[in-house]
Amino acid sequence: MTEVNLSVYITNLQEEIDSNKYRKDPEALTSKKQEIINARQLKAQYGEQVVIAVGMFVRYAHKSWDLYTYNRKDFNNFKATDYLHAFVIDDMKRHGVRLYDMVGFSGVTEKRDPYYGLYDYKRSFGSDFYEHIGQFDYVIDEKQYTWFNQTQYQIKRFRRKLFRILYKKDKD
Repeated sequence: MTEVNLSVYITNLQEEIDSNKYRKDPEALTSKKQEIINARQLKAQYGEQVVIAVGMFVRYAHKSWDLYTYNRKDFNNFKATDYLHAFVIDDMKRHGVRLYDMVGFSGVTEKRDPYYGLYDYKRSFGSDFYEHIGQFDYVIDEKQYTWFNQTQYQIKRFRRKLFRILYKKDKD
């Protein structure tokens, strides 16, 4: 979990401004003043101490997995997920973990790939990437296999329609 104390954050920003650090850079000074305004608005909306990112991780022997991470979108400028991952990586190292699975990426490492940003983000943690063979279906009975896949597809369609109806009902 990553949390922020907005009062401390605002105080630190104000001290930074008061230190004349930005006296030669009016654009940066204006930006810092805007950060204070934004932080005060967030404090008014969420309170002083706010959880801004959470994650669920599993550790087993020398391996660990990032099952889920979430951050509040209003706090994107805090890079909460980055701090959460950095903390978890350090914590896992202290527990003897040698492999930390951040749930992969597309496998393409070229800038033209639309998912290059995800690769670049995960690489920023000093990662080594391992490629594992994918999965496949060994079909023994083509008829049953086709029936199973079609049934799964119909179930998904039904669930989507049902959720749309239920969700629409909640909005009314």
